[in-house]
Amino acid sequence: MDLSLIEKELKKRTQYKYEWGRKQNNQFDTITNFIYHIHSFDELIAHIQKIFVNNKEIKKIGNYAVNRWYNFHSAMAVEHIFCTHPLVKKFEQERDKYCDFYIKNIPFDHKTSVFPKSIGWSLSNCKSNYSLLAKWLYDHQSAEQRQHYANRIFIILHCKQGAHWKLKAELKFLQEIIYRYLNSFNEAHLIQLNYNDKKTILTDLIWAEA
Repeated sequence: MDLSLIEKELKKRTQYKYEWGRKQNNQFDTITNFIYHIHSFDELIAHIQKIFVNNKEIKKIGNYAVNRWYNFHSAMAVEHIFCTHPLVKKFEQERDKYCDFYIKNIPFDHKTSVFPKSIGWSLSNCKSNYSLLAKWLYDHQSAEQRQHYANRIFIILHCKQGAHWKLKAELKFLQEIIYRYLNSFNEAHLIQLNYNDKKTILTDLIWAEA
């Protein structure tokens, strides 16, 4: 995987306003699943314009598609970054939404999230109490096929200028932060959460601030 090339393509998306227009749902996921197979931002735009030229909701579909494309390809690059570290073993079976890789034989899914505006606590409060934010993220995770209670590593993006989402394109920056975390990884420091009859969840937060 060429991280430099992917970063270049992702940064093309950051030149435009970030709008969804609707909550993520399975219906719109289905009609935009072409995003998995398109790696160029320019090709993505051309494809959307061709396929949905006569659709009155082309703007909404287009916004949805480019955001899914951006988030997906950033996530795949981040997964690759984890898996190039000697402490990490890639999950080799068919793709599983509950596991991306193992860190010291502990299975983890990973998710890159912007610092949530609606959390009601300051950044400093969350950084002094990781479990508070971790539980909030599980409690407020997206519904439908994205919802699960498996082990997860969260990368929390926070930009002083406010455009937290743009940090998903800064792959070299994220690689430095992820490697720094893995170099000092200690399973004894993982956050443990319990949900009713579900097994204990192991999770952790990696802060990416700029």
